[in-house]
Amino acid sequence: MLIGLVLLPLVYIARLIFSILAFVKTKDGVSYRYPVAIRLIK
Repeated sequence: MLIGLVLLPLVYIARLIFSILAFVKTKDGVSYRYPVAIRLIK
């Protein structure tokens, strides 16, 4: 449980950073794919 309490803020910060990067890339017309996403459908 203690590990989860430490990782939760780190995951939130990473999600926020990846969302901002995705917004900037797609705004410029470049396709963006999240680096840790699993591709289930091709």
